[in-house]
Amino acid sequence: MSRVRGGERVSIHADGSAPRRAWESANLHPFQSGRWAWPRLSVALAAAAVTVLGLVGTGARAAVTVFADGGQPRVPVAAPVITSPSPTPTPTTKKVSGKQAPKQRQPTIAKHQVPESGPGTFVSARISGRPTARAATVLRFDVRRENGVAVEAEAAARTMQSVLNDRRSWRATRKAAFQLVSTAEHADLHVYIATPDTTDRLCAPLLTRGKLSCQVGNRVVLNAKRWVFGAETYGNDIINYRRYLINHEFGHTLGYQHTDCAGKGKTADIMIQQTKGLGGCKANPWPYPKGQPS
Repeated sequence: MSRVRGGERVSIHADGSAPRRAWESANLHPFQSGRWAWPRLSVALAAAAVTVLGLVGTGARAAVTVFADGGQPRVPVAAPVITSPSPTPTPTTKKVSGKQAPKQRQPTIAKHQVPESGPGTFVSARISGRPTARAATVLRFDVRRENGVAVEAEAAARTMQSVLNDRRSWRATRKAAFQLVSTAEHADLHVYIATPDTTDRLCAPLLTRGKLSCQVGNRVVLNAKRWVFGAETYGNDIINYRRYLINHEFGHTLGYQHTDCAGKGKTADIMIQQTKGLGGCKANPWPYPKGQPS
């Protein structure tokens, strides 16, 4: 690891200390008292003479080499590794302000982007947001992404806060709202974007079979395959599928259970398991598509 000190980048040891430069050693004194002083002085003068001749022969150019420890600090496997926020510009929660979420480009999907299993360790999104409407209850959540999954944690967290701040989401009832926080200590809910195998473990005893997502206790577990690729019921519309996924799983945290299609051609209720099928209804990613309870 490195830090910038006085305009110069230096390496940092695992214990947080900077390596000593060669000339900072407390033992490099050119003169010492005692019976060994004169022999050492003679050697020093001889070395100085050689140095002067060398400088003349090379046009009085000299270079100083600083040696730094090349070792890497060890990071415990189970400890979350925190990444810095990405510089990629994305809409912030302040720009939403309770309005409908802005139109977004469909994300580019790469094949084989999500591994079946991962290490079970996660990167946390170190950003926070705030709800855009008053509510009787505010539930705070943090977001983390499993290592090895090609999803940017901060971007995913911003998407979740933006969706939950939309007037068509759960805040429409003014009974509950959700707030993104950057640390687990301040969170009521923990959102995981995980590989299929890790999702199955975190969702147990519920059966997600490597394909579905879930809510268990204070955990909202989003299957990374669904987050990246969406579902057949939404076709190529990844953005609206993600909106559905967020609203559906956060709906479980409010106590809502699964429902069925009310009739062929009708708008699907948000608590229908739309990932598995629509039962004749039309896909719908919002709890309150009109922006208010009916």
